Amino acid sequence: MTGVYNDPFLEDMDHYPLFDIAVHGQLMDTLGAGALINNHEDALLLCSLIGDRHFVDFCDAREAFVDAIHKSLLRSSRCDAYPSHSITTLIKKVGASFGSQISRIDLGNAAAMYSGIARLAELAKEKIQYFSEEYERGESLERSLREKVVIHIATDLEEEVVRELIPARGWTYLETRSSGKVSYNRYISSGNPELLLVRSSAGTSTSNGSLVTMQSILSNITPIKVISVGICFGYDPSKQKAGDIVVSERVAHYESSRINLDGTTTYRGDKIPACSEVVSRARSLRVVPRDCTIHVGPTVSGDKLIDNPEFRDSLLDFEDKAIAGDMEAAGLAVVCVQAGVGFSMIKGIADFGEKKDKKSQRRAAENAISFALEIVAAGFK
Repeated sequence: MTGVYNDPFLEDMDHYPLFDIAVHGQLMDTLGAGALINNHEDALLLCSLIGDRHFVDFCDAREAFVDAIHKSLLRSSRCDAYPSHSITTLIKKVGASFGSQISRIDLGNAAAMYSGIARLAELAKEKIQYFSEEYERGESLERSLREKVVIHIATDLEEEVVRELIPARGWTYLETRSSGKVSYNRYISSGNPELLLVRSSAGTSTSNGSLVTMQSILSNITPIKVISVGICFGYDPSKQKAGDIVVSERVAHYESSRINLDGTTTYRGDKIPACSEVVSRARSLRVVPRDCTIHVGPTVSGDKLIDNPEFRDSLLDFEDKAIAGDMEAAGLAVVCVQAGVGFSMIKGIADFGEKKDKKSQRRAAENAISFALEIVAAGFK
């Protein structure tokens, strides 16, 4: 093992196997994997463990530690002034990723010990240099570690489609992690931001709805964007059709309202602007699913599953320019505004607030999720 128990610099209990580099390296060498892999993209996937931030920090700490020992010995006029047992402890902390190099050091011989540590220092520099070169050649992988985009879904169909399309667009599953009580999947790709796939229950204010779920995610993670993808209902069949894509310009939360004595409703919810960068990108992006139109405009959002055209139209009293509606965007928008994270809703029209059709739902989800991934792949400033 190459970690050190309870050492905050060299140990991460949640991802401890990432630090078992000695076993990984010896296995790859024994199998001759290095000679078989001559494609840079494949090499990046094989070595994806080096993309973990914890591992990079681990390497930096290890290099600094070895270098400190080396410089300390260089400044000393007497190598044997260092107690052998202390050096033994320090060397072990460097980690077994240097393999047999450590075992060859004669701790009972000061001169040999000095020479061995010098070799370790050089080896450490070589390893760090290798990782640096790998990052330079695949700087997009480093970018994907810095830039994280949350992709939010809420239904079985949306999850089924997104898990098909993310790998098809070049992202590779890395691991499942948790933020608070919410789990999410990490996907990385050369040339693209890292994707964090998060699923909530349908709706905004339920116990596992979009608001509570995203609060838990953003309490520990700071993505550059949060994008809610999937299906929605449209408003105007004369201008829209099932399968068209809606990009929200602002989200009107209709659940907060006053019921008047005369039976009318006065809506009091917030109208939250969506991320302008995503809206602009959606308008200019040329890669659009076939037979599909992109509609950009205000949307309504609340907990109700609307299958009633009269109620649907009543929401126009609140947002008269609404082009679509969904059940999750309002909760995500509220949390993202509080956290200072750009929020977007990109969903496909599955129906018009009546006559639900599963076939239309799948096509709508596929179009919207595919378009959202194209926007993410195009990059953000």
